[in-house]
Amino acid sequence: MSAFPIALIYSDVEASDSMDFNYRSFSDMAGEELQFLTELGEDIQANRPALVFIDAETGLQACPAGFVTYDYLAGSGWLEKYMTDYRFLLTCRGFRAYLLN
Repeated sequence: MSAFPIALIYSDVEASDSMDFNYRSFSDMAGEELQFLTELGEDIQANRPALVFIDAETGLQACPAGFVTYDYLAGSGWLEKYMTDYRFLLTCRGFRAYLLN
């Protein structure tokens, strides 16, 4: 699944690698951002892939400097809400791997 909507949602944010990103929580989200994350979480819960890989490095194409997908999902509460059936396995080549329980 492509996560390109994240780049579109944060396209107006200017940041630097030294900035601590202020990721929005579910309660602060609206419209397309909330819809995207809800659909992503519901897709994982419905299809239950054996492994889920989440990018944990900076440099996500088209996102502001310093943006980290893992931090975004963790900071928003998405991991806590949708990944309850998974446990962290390892980090490999910049991706955090989660294994279905």
